[in-house]
Amino acid sequence: STGATVAQSRQLVNDANELVASGKTRLANTEDILAVQKEAAAEFGNMMMMSTEVAGEVADIGKSFGYGATQAGKINSAFMGMGMTADKAADSQRELAADAVKAGVNVGAVMQDLADNSKDVQKYFRGNVKELKKAAIEAAKLGMSIADMAAVAENLLDFESSISAQFEFM
Repeated sequence: STGATVAQSRQLVNDANELVASGKTRLANTEDILAVQKEAAAEFGNMMMMSTEVAGEVADIGKSFGYGATQAGKINSAFMGMGMTADKAADSQRELAADAVKAGVNVGAVMQDLADNSKDVQKYFRGNVKELKKAAIEAAKLGMSIADMAAVAENLLDFESSISAQFEFM
């Protein structure tokens, strides 16, 4: 379900067609724009969560950096789920992709890692997208995922708890 009526869905398609025809997108086509909006619908239950213009921008970001519109839609939705507006999430995604390139890590792998694991590790970042982005790049530099880093952190907490429990037992 897209969270949109048939009339709204038609309007989204028309808006996407008009955006592409206007030349305001660099690489994204209508299908790419709709793919980004579908990811928002999957996350929030409503395709109307972001404007067609922002969806076009997000699709362009994903295609420009080689990880595609669908993946870009997932990342944008993850950032929106951490409290960002759609346009701020797009800006953060563009910055993350550029930072990954500067760090010499595979942009697609970083984005895949975030798309796959952002919900699982949000408790460690408490809505701080900037820190999540830094952690994803550092994880990639180490050949790890953010889920791996979260597991290490969890194990350290478990170790600390077991040491505390051991001292309490004595």
